[in-house]
Amino acid sequence: MRIGRHRISRERSLRGLALFAPLTDDERERLAEHLVYAPFVAGETVTKRGNVAHWLYLVIDGTVSIQIHEGTETRELAKIAAPGFFGE
Repeated sequence: MRIGRHRISRERSLRGLALFAPLTDDERERLAEHLVYAPFVAGETVTKRGNVAHWLYLVIDGTVSIQIHEGTETRELAKIAAPGFFGE
């Protein structure tokens, strides 16, 4: 039951993103099977500049702040709200 609920939630998330609109329902279902749930808390660093990008992050709830740190200064470059994505 729980696995089915997670799969349905993942498929719904993919349908909500324009990036995946060209895919068929079957293709989205197959892709949803490979998604990995990775929750982050407010203020937590997801990745850093210079890291090798192996992931495409789907923002399914909340917002992500894209920031650059230069010396002691932090500047926000963008804010990505759900539904959205960033990464590879």
